[in-house]
Amino acid sequence: MAATFFFNLGLAETERPELLTRSFDREMLVKNISLYNFHIYDGVLQSKQSAQRALADSNNSLTEIENYVSANQTDRNEKTFGQAKGRNVILVSLESTQSFVINEKLNGKKNYPFLNKLIKKSYNFTNFYHQTGQGKTSDSEFIVDNSLYPLGRGAVFFTNPSNEFTATPELLKDEGYHSSVIHANNKSFWNRDLIYDSFGYDKFFDIKSFDVNEENSVGWGLKDGPFFEQSAELMKSIPQPFYTRLITLTNHFPFDLDEEDKLIDEYDSKSKTLNKYFPTVRYQDEALKLFFKKMKEAGLYDNSIFVLYGDHYGISENHNEAMGQFLNKEITPFEEVQLQKVPFVVHSRGDRSTSKRN
Repeated sequence: MAATFFFNLGLAETERPELLTRSFDREMLVKNISLYNFHIYDGVLQSKQSAQRALADSNNSLTEIENYVSANQTDRNEKTFGQAKGRNVILVSLESTQSFVINEKLNGKKNYPFLNKLIKKSYNFTNFYHQTGQGKTSDSEFIVDNSLYPLGRGAVFFTNPSNEFTATPELLKDEGYHSSVIHANNKSFWNRDLIYDSFGYDKFFDIKSFDVNEENSVGWGLKDGPFFEQSAELMKSIPQPFYTRLITLTNHFPFDLDEEDKLIDEYDSKSKTLNKYFPTVRYQDEALKLFFKKMKEAGLYDNSIFVLYGDHYGISENHNEAMGQFLNKEITPFEEVQLQKVPFVVHSRGDRSTSKRN
């Protein structure tokens, strides 16, 4: 039995590296290691989680944290506090988008023309770093909704889905907000169907809410253009005010894109990954432009705040040589840290701030 398990696991690892440590999808785990072995694996995880709770020094640690927070409170800005009360909050998770593409050109063409213009009318935070670990996109969701760091190993979405969280959706519910997530993927991917309940979300629009076919899909699934277009229709039915996150897919490794969707040429370097990254980033920008158009047509733009952020890096340190070629500088350890910056833009009707904020 053990030999069969490790043989199956070895085959699974060739298809999906870090299958057990990152745990993308319960269905994928069952498919690769069998239902019986999955129950054993899940039992081990639950036992470790229970042991961590039992051994946690909750009293002393919690008191120390509460004292630190109380001693380091910052006074709120009375001029701006509450000025957008009652508006919808729309978060857009930009898959694998790093800040180095902002305001950059490739062969004379801008990588992100729409976002570049939007930034000029928005609050743009230029010193914003992703803090994700092995959980990648799920880690970014966890950080945004809970203001907590993810785990150093594994994904919180899988290891702690039944924890009691004080998450943003739950807090906003007290203010009369409806909360939802829109993502054209299987509901079990990253264990979202379970942990969203723990966060207090009211609705999850998963892949079953979309019309997905071969013509409108590429790579990991539904293209960002059709995704935003169909999402705009779904959002018309959401009770207002709402707190809604949209999670994009197209700019995902290995950055595949149909020829008719390429609005910019690939880069020319020894890194196939970096070369293909630019067309998918440019496509993402065009899809984002379409989304804002649809928001205006749906009558949702004027009464909403848009929060756009890159969820995690797209180009790893394995491609530093090619990255140095594009940026025309050596990628030192310092520059490598700078490449971990991701976009963070807050936009609402009437914003005219061009300031760069840390």
